[in-house]
Amino acid sequence: MEILKLKITCLTICATLKSLIKKTKFMKAVNGEIDVDNVFENLNNCFQLAKDLKITDLIDPSSKQLGEVAELVYRLQNCPELEIIDDKGFEA
Repeated sequence: MEILKLKITCLTICATLKSLIKKTKFMKAVNGEIDVDNVFENLNNCFQLAKDLKITDLIDPSSKQLGEVAELVYRLQNCPELEIIDDKGFEA
C-alpha cells in the first residue's frame, strides 16, 4: 500500500512539473503542437516568419531564431495547399 501511495505521489509531482514548464516554439514544432488549421493564417504566419529571418541568422542561430526556423518548417510541411502547386517537374 505504501509503494502505491509513493507511486501516485511521484506521478502527481511529475504531472505538476510538466504543466509548469513553458514550452518553447522549438518544442511546440517538434511535438506538433502548432495550430495550422486556418490556411490563410498559416500562410500569413509563414510569410511573417520568413520576413523576420535573415539568411545570416542560420549560420549561428540563437535559440529564438532556431525556434522560428522550426516553426516555419513545421508550418510549411503541414500546409496541404502547397501540394496543389504544379512544379512542372522541376526540382530544387
